[in-house]
Amino acid sequence: MTAGPLQDKTQVKRGIVVFCVKTSEEVIAAFGADPYVQKGFMKAEAFAVTPEFGKLNTSGIDPTGIVENRIAILESASPNAPPEVHDQHLAYLQKEGPKVELAFYGKLSGPQSIRGIALFRGKDDSAITAWLEQAPLV
Repeated sequence: MTAGPLQDKTQVKRGIVVFCVKTSEEVIAAFGADPYVQKGFMKAEAFAVTPEFGKLNTSGIDPTGIVENRIAILESASPNAPPEVHDQHLAYLQKEGPKVELAFYGKLSGPQSIRGIALFRGKDDSAITAWLEQAPLV
């Protein structure tokens, strides 16, 4: 569905690829022939995403071109936040998300500190960063 590099504070080369598949094994298998994975330079990890806002779609995107968007992995300083904080977070996404072209948000099944993944149409980093700083769970 979408792919690209990630900025990493530790300077590790990382990227993200979003697949629409039924099992994590399908994702891992998709990278089986990748020489970087085969030689151990990179590894593939798969995490399930539960959609909570918007949807992933490719309408209006030229499949032969390159479109620069932003994908953010949302981490929480308090992974054991009570359920009502999660509800506040979703309400914030729904109300304020369209202002920064939030196309999709999903809850990520992975490390406990990671709350979710957000896909923004466009690349207004300052607006997206300001918006993320206000999100209740980030």
